[in-house]
Amino acid sequence: MMDKSKYLRRILVLFMLLLMISCEEEREPPYYGSEEKFHLSMFSGVIGWSSDLMEKGPQDHILIRSDSLYPCCNWTIDVLQDNSQDGILLSLEGLVVPEICLTAIGPSTYSGTIDLNSEAFTIEVSNGYSSDLIELSVSDTLISVTSDDLTFLSIDESFIWRHRPNTFVYSCGTMEETRWIFEDFRDSILTIGGIEQFYFADYGVIPYPRTSGGYYVDHPCLYFKYSDVSQWEEVKARLIDFSSTILPPYSGVGVFVTNHEGDAILSWLYD
Repeated sequence: MMDKSKYLRRILVLFMLLLMISCEEEREPPYYGSEEKFHLSMFSGVIGWSSDLMEKGPQDHILIRSDSLYPCCNWTIDVLQDNSQDGILLSLEGLVVPEICLTAIGPSTYSGTIDLNSEAFTIEVSNGYSSDLIELSVSDTLISVTSDDLTFLSIDESFIWRHRPNTFVYSCGTMEETRWIFEDFRDSILTIGGIEQFYFADYGVIPYPRTSGGYYVDHPCLYFKYSDVSQWEEVKARLIDFSSTILPPYSGVGVFVTNHEGDAILSWLYD
C-alpha cells in the first residue's frame, strides 16, 4: 500500500502542475475580433515627467485604447506604422503581453508620435477586418479632426490645441482657508517684466492641465507666455523661494509651474 505521505506529496505536485498550466493559459493574450472597438485621441505637448521625455521636447501624440478591459493594465496594442508625406497608416496587429503583469484591470493601449508636416493630414487605422479614415486640418495652433462613417473607432475630441513655444502653466491646489495662496503667487508672476497671461479656448484638448488635481480646492490653471528664457528662470526661482519661505506652515497645498518643454518646479520638493 502506498505510504500516505507519498500519496499526499504526489497530489501536491499534481496540483502545482495544474496551477502552473492554468497560469500559463491566463497569460495567453486574447486576440482582437472584428467586433472590438477602440478610442482614438490626440495630444500636443510633453507627456510625462521623465528626463527622457523632456529631452524629446513637445511632440504631437496619437493615443489608442481598446473598449475591452483586460486583467493587466499594462497590456499594449501591437501597432505597425507606415508613414507617408501627408498621412500615416496604423495597423492594429493584436495584443502585447509583458512579462510582468500590473494587476489592475484596464484597456490595452498604444501611444505614438506623428510628424504633422502638411496642412491636410490623414490617419488610416486598420484592425485586420476594415479600415477607418480620419482627416486632420493642421495649423500652427490647432489640429482639427474630422471623420465620417467610422466602423470600429471613436474619436474622443475633435479639437487639439497645439503646444506653444515660450509658454508655461501655473497650477495651484489649496485648502479652503489657504485660497489666498493661489492669487498671491499669481500676482508674483505678473510682476516679472515680459510675462503675459493668455487663455485657451474652453473646448478641446490643450497642452496643459485645466485645473490642479487632488486637492480640497482645485484652482483653475493659468497660462503665461514669456519673451526670454531668463524670465522663465525667474519664475522658477520665485516658486522655489515661495515654497521654502511661505508654504511650510500650511498643509494640503501644492503649487507647480511647467513650461512647454516639460521643465518644471514642484513646490513639495522645496517646502
